[in-house]
Order: sequence, then structure tokens, then C-alpha cells
Amino acid sequence: MSSSARDSYYPQKMTSLDEVWHRSFHRLFFRGTRLPLRLILPLLSGKKRPSSHAYILSIRKDMDNLLEQDIHNVKQGYYPKSILDFPLLSYLYALLSSGPLDALRVLSRAKRKDWHDLPPHVHEGDYPDYYLRNFHWQSDGWFSEASAKRYDASVQFLFGGAADIMRRMSLPAVVHSLVKPLPHGDIKILELACGTGSFSAQIQATFPQASLYAIDLSPDYIRYAKKHHKTPGVSFLNANGESLPFKDENFDAVICNNLFHELPHKVRRKVFKEAHRVLKHQAIFSITDSAQLEDNPSIKSSIENFSKDFYEPYHQDYIQDDLGKIFEQCGFRLGESQAYLFSKAIYGLKI
Repeated sequence: MSSSARDSYYPQKMTSLDEVWHRSFHRLFFRGTRLPLRLILPLLSGKKRPSSHAYILSIRKDMDNLLEQDIHNVKQGYYPKSILDFPLLSYLYALLSSGPLDALRVLSRAKRKDWHDLPPHVHEGDYPDYYLRNFHWQSDGWFSEASAKRYDASVQFLFGGAADIMRRMSLPAVVHSLVKPLPHGDIKILELACGTGSFSAQIQATFPQASLYAIDLSPDYIRYAKKHHKTPGVSFLNANGESLPFKDENFDAVICNNLFHELPHKVRRKVFKEAHRVLKHQAIFSITDSAQLEDNPSIKSSIENFSKDFYEPYHQDYIQDDLGKIFEQCGFRLGESQAYLFSKAIYGLKI
């Protein structure tokens, strides 16, 4: 895709002032959330995990590198400047409206190790066993719109405002695969585990002429997404990634963020095989997920402790799994893999 083609497709340019604001705001937010997070973690895990000065400097450097990559991606036309917007007031409202009682419930649940504290309307036979849990000790698990309302704000707090930036690292590989020279109307993209739909909106803004199908196993999160992201071209569907309701060779790209660390070993592979089935020949499967043990040695201890500090029962298996090998075993030609702060971006092409 030529520079002129990119400029015409995303008319808003990234100015010097935009760059300064993006760096300054996110650096301040990232550093500002680290201290309260360090105070909260011992309450969740019951253990103090002091951070060394070297670790703090390392993650600040990684955050700066991530910001530079985000700015570079916009300037190269991989996605529009508009998706860099950070709805701080919306996040603050979501957290404050949840009230302090919910925070106390989360801490109490963590102390009791009560990972099965779910709403009474949840019928266990309707969902896989691995899904019937309070991941992160969050109230209602994935089974209420109140949980969906809190989710994006709590994740942004956990990752210091970098959650969406890390997710965006899945997009450049998709752009390289699809934009020849510009998106056209018959492109079909599938997003797995869309959650609240917040990243679905960013995918749609990147490919406004494509048809985007965004699925999630939680009917409550899908209802929330439909209410809050009424964007033309996006279809939100309640579906299981283990058995996708689509015909073979139906999509030009599949995108997935932060799903595989929440899946058991065998299920992880089932979802890969389903992605392979619904993709067209030479189409791309692009993932961002938690960093794994060998991705970033400077934060290895943090990666190892993540599942202990937050209830993530499959994370320990995930961080030792070989995503590249799974791609190849499930019929993909492995592309590049790159670590970004607490995450990694990796993709494969269907062969």
C-alpha cells in the first residue's frame, strides 16, 4: 500500500501535538496506576511482591517502546488516529458507579478462594466447565451486564492504560494481509472473544468497508456490546469459539485478543482448528495475548505471578505452551511474533 493511498484512506494526520499528548498522557497514567496496584495486589494474593527498581525501569521502557510503536503504526496508516482516543471519564464513571461495595466483594471472594460465585440465572449445563468461574475474582464472572460495564475500566487500570494499545498490535499484520491496495466491500473479518465490543469498534474503524462478525460466549457481554457499539458493519453474536456457526473458508481474517490464556490446553487447540476451518486459503489469524515465559525475561516473575495474584486457572499452562507450534500443528504457516510490554502479538497464514 503506497503512502498516498494510506493518506487518502485515513485523512486525519498524526500531528506533533498529537504525539506529545499521546506519550505524555499515557506515561502519566501508567506511572500513576502502578502504586495503587502494588497496594491492591497483596490484598488479592495474600503475599507481598516488592518491585525492584530495575523492574520498574524496565516496564517503563517497555511502555515507552509500545507508545512509539502505536504512533508509528498510525503514521504508517495501519489504523486511524481516531482509535487512539482514551475515554478516561467513561472509565472513571464505570468504576465509581460500581461502588466500594463491589471492591469489597472482590477482595472477600479472593480471600475465600471462591471462584464459583456466579449469579443464580447461570445454568451450568449451558456452558463449558472451564468458563463457569469468576476470572480475576470479578463479580458475576462473565455473566452480567454490570460485569461488562466494569470490565474495560478495570483492565485499563490493571495494565496502566495500555490494554487497547497492546490489542492494537494485532492489526498491522492484518492490514498487510488485506489492504491491496485498499479495503473493499466484500472483506469479512471475524473477531473471537469480543467481550464488551470495545476493540470491535477499533477493528471496524480500521476496516470501515469490511463486514465484521464479533462473537463471545457470554450472552450478557454480547447484549452490552450491542447496546453500546451500534456501528454499521458489525454483527455481535453469542457463540462458542470451539464450534463456530460459520461455513468453511468464509473469512478473510480472524482476530483474537486475550482469549487463549483463559482456555485449557486442549480447548486452545480446538479454537485454533476452528479458526483455520473458517478462514479462506492464505488468510490470516492474528492474535494478541499475555506474554509467555520466554517473551520478556525482564518481567518473567511478573508473568509467573499473574495467575496467583488474579484468578487465572489456565494461565500457568498457557505461559509454557508454544503458540507457534500450535499454529503449525493446526495448518498455519507461522508469521512473526513480537513481545509488547505484558503482551505478545503473533500471527499465522492458513495453508
